[in-house]
Amino acid sequence: MPTNNTGIDFDADLGAITADLPDTFTHTGTSGSIVCVISTVNKGNEIDGIEGPSDEISFEIVVRTSLLTARPVAGDPVVVPAGGTSYRILRAETDETDTAMNLVCGAFTA
Repeated sequence: MPTNNTGIDFDADLGAITADLPDTFTHTGTSGSIVCVISTVNKGNEIDGIEGPSDEISFEIVVRTSLLTARPVAGDPVVVPAGGTSYRILRAETDETDTAMNLVCGAFTA
């Protein structure tokens, strides 16, 4: 049972949250869809020089590390929702007990 210095069982808390707010994604190296919580997708425009404007999409995925068979890293593709659109991980972070990963994702052009 991973806990921080206050004795909070983060894995159990994340299990309850993902049960209440279930989203899914897929990641290379992990079979099937992974239950997670996905933030609101932020969408804006970015000027890419001579190519003109492109969509700038960003969102975050919070997933329990115990559900992962392969650890996501920056540059890896993810599909959200499972079977949906492909994005790439811009940044992968974990908490002090390595109970959850926060995956900051964006469009492949980001």
